[in-house]
Amino acid sequence: MSTKQLDVAALYAALDLIRSHSGSTWRDVAKATGISPSTFSRLAEGRKPDADSLCTLVAWLRVPLDRFTIDAPDLGLIPREDTP
Repeated sequence: MSTKQLDVAALYAALDLIRSHSGSTWRDVAKATGISPSTFSRLAEGRKPDADSLCTLVAWLRVPLDRFTIDAPDLGLIPREDTP
């Protein structure tokens, strides 16, 4: 099984596309989602949102979360014996 990680750039791009097409500002999106405007600044910098914000944003976009996941790099780690 491959490990997944959040593609922050893809999430931010999707949010920005919807924002710009609707003629909204980031503050408008923040108000519509109930998420702090600073969260959008952090996303623009490539930083991951907290889990609750991520769920809210994906629901607002009406897009499945797996659209914003990518395979994590293989670090060559040996799996733990207690994992299936």
